[in-house]
Amino acid sequence: MNQDPQLLKQAVLQKGLFEELKDLPMALRRRPLIMVARALFGVLAERLGLPHLVHVEAPPSQTQLIRRQVLPRIEAAIEAELARRPD
Repeated sequence: MNQDPQLLKQAVLQKGLFEELKDLPMALRRRPLIMVARALFGVLAERLGLPHLVHVEAPPSQTQLIRRQVLPRIEAAIEAELARRPD
């Protein structure tokens, strides 16, 4: 599996999405986010300065086949984020 962090940048540039997405990290900086994505997206929180982004790793394809394994990890991420938030 290709772990090249430039892969996402290349994909965004090729699709012409850069202008539309360039302000997104600033808009999301204070919001809790849970992203279910393949391993190479695990660097986004640090690279984009998103302190509340939790990455739940999923395989690059056929995630539906292991959804019973992925869903508990998503639930745990939600619970952890809720526990961090002040009442």
